[in-house]
Amino acid sequence: MLDMRSVFVVQILSLLVCFIILLITWRQNRKRYNGLSCWASMMGFACGGYFLLALRDIAPDFISIIVANLFIVIAFALFNRGISKFYRIPDSDVPSLILIFIVLLLQLYFTYINPDINARIIVISLAFVLLYGQALWSLLFRINQKQRAISKTMIWTTAGIVLLNVYRAAIHVILSPTETGLFQQGTLDDIFLILQVPFMLFLVFNLVMIVSNFLMNEVKDKEAKFNSIFHSAPYAAVISSLEDSRVIEANDEMLKLIEYSSEELIGNTLLERGIWVDQNQRTELIEDLKAGVVVSGREYKFKSKSGKVYPVLFSASILKLDGKDYIVSTMKDISEIHRLKNELEEFASHDMLTGLPNRRKFDEICAIQLARATRSGEKLAMVMFDIDDFKCVNDDFGHDVGDKVLVAISQRLREFSRSADNIARHGGDEFTILLNGLAGKEEAEAALMRLFKLYEAPILVGGLSFSIGLSMGVAMYPENGLSTEELLKKADQALYVAKRKGKNSIWFAAESD
Repeated sequence: MLDMRSVFVVQILSLLVCFIILLITWRQNRKRYNGLSCWASMMGFACGGYFLLALRDIAPDFISIIVANLFIVIAFALFNRGISKFYRIPDSDVPSLILIFIVLLLQLYFTYINPDINARIIVISLAFVLLYGQALWSLLFRINQKQRAISKTMIWTTAGIVLLNVYRAAIHVILSPTETGLFQQGTLDDIFLILQVPFMLFLVFNLVMIVSNFLMNEVKDKEAKFNSIFHSAPYAAVISSLEDSRVIEANDEMLKLIEYSSEELIGNTLLERGIWVDQNQRTELIEDLKAGVVVSGREYKFKSKSGKVYPVLFSASILKLDGKDYIVSTMKDISEIHRLKNELEEFASHDMLTGLPNRRKFDEICAIQLARATRSGEKLAMVMFDIDDFKCVNDDFGHDVGDKVLVAISQRLREFSRSADNIARHGGDEFTILLNGLAGKEEAEAALMRLFKLYEAPILVGGLSFSIGLSMGVAMYPENGLSTEELLKKADQALYVAKRKGKNSIWFAAESD
């Protein structure tokens, strides 16, 4: 199960990045387009709402539940309002205000009169479905075909958010999971939280790209204003000839992105300068443009003069100037998005305290190793061990010292394992190891005796010395099971026997049958 408070911290940081991006976009384009202030305000309210949610059990319920959820609902009502203003769709604010009022009443009811966290989650999820559903309806049926083509990725992202919230409402309506609090939710809610952040990031960058694409369409319609728009654009842009791909113009952001001067780039092609990492993608791009395909929001990799490779969100279109066809390309460096995505994946697959793989990651590793062992005929050993009398460390010295001891234990465990991916913190003071490439039980026992030797020297933490004893249960593949679940169960049973027999020992599953 995820550390929910940490997940909320990641969400707040991600939303803060999104808020800054939208604020910059609003400042640069506020005189050109309506609705950008709504989208910037949306992220401001969302940041505030999730920050207050993260204060659950610290701040009063009225702040951390009622005000927090109200901020979040207002945030996404502003998204809907921004869609209407940006696309100039005549709309009324009354339905959104009514929805916000109803949500407020229901949150008050399910917080103070009939406390029910499941009901609160259902109310918020359905509110999101209604708000995003209204925005999706507008994007699908209330804007013209040209605008719809530009907004294709926005439509898919909005639809994804609607489905994600339908999913969350459904699991709480159908399964009615027993929630003990906001930070003690089940796996199905964990999936929702993992997916929610990248969807919000994609939504924000879709908004930024829509602004960029609208700017580029104005360039097509108003050639006289092209030069000022092109050079003041808040994104990297380049114009090249469709006939021979030679660059005729690049703005300052583009030159900064690829680290070339205007003199080095103009008159050459991006291929000649080695900027395209995959030249085949560039060939496909030209073919798509000639075929009339809308190229918007594609992810490519570019290389700068210094050799740095970075991902960009890329859009392009054909523009006629003086009777000739040119390609106008825009791109946005999304390295920060990739970094946030990698951090989220790390949070989802690794233990926050020790940095070791968690149960979910360990299960994935086991599936790969078992499949390989099945093909090769090699033996594996599933080892489950815990620290003898570790509870005494926490009771006598406090959980802070206990955590430091666990970190030190995990560091020695890394020294033992040939592959750090083959070890995991199973929970509490319990760890798992998958030994592969074994000839048999004897080799596994010899390896585990080496592990015992690693812990012969006391662990020193803050001037304190701790002698560590290990109790181990071992299940052999294929003798004791063919699946991860079977092997873990047998190893756990063997661990129980090892502790019952006197601790600080190894017990194999075959011996406990």
